[in-house]
Amino acid sequence: MKKLAHAMACGVAALGLLAAAQGVAQAQDPAQDRGATAVPSCVKGEWTLLGGVIVTITNNCATTQQVNVAYTFGGEPFVPDKCHTVAPGKSVSTSEAMWSANRYERLIPITTPASGLLPTTQLDTMIHAPMAQIAQLR
Repeated sequence: MKKLAHAMACGVAALGLLAAAQGVAQAQDPAQDRGATAVPSCVKGEWTLLGGVIVTITNNCATTQQVNVAYTFGGEPFVPDKCHTVAPGKSVSTSEAMWSANRYERLIPITTPASGLLPTTQLDTMIHAPMAQIAQLR
């Protein structure tokens, strides 16, 4: 009887692990909130974990690039509202404190139209998403 109970408990635990893995696999990409595409392959991000997440962005392209950094914190996506403009052949560094981000995910291109106004998807993310999070806390 003990062996049967142990086998059933192991089966339930395995199902729980499978469900958790499926949830992680379906987690939303932080860049999707911003309607982003991929940055050019000539733009690289390297990160170090030292009192926070430090990301060095290097632009090996022939043109200036504007990017943002996608992080996660405890598995949850986090994209700060920062635009990094990197000239050709140059690097810039940015960081996030360990209480807001604990893993670098990837670079996200900033797509600003000629008008200089932010695209609607970025405005929506910056205004409505935080309001929805506040509403969930109530």
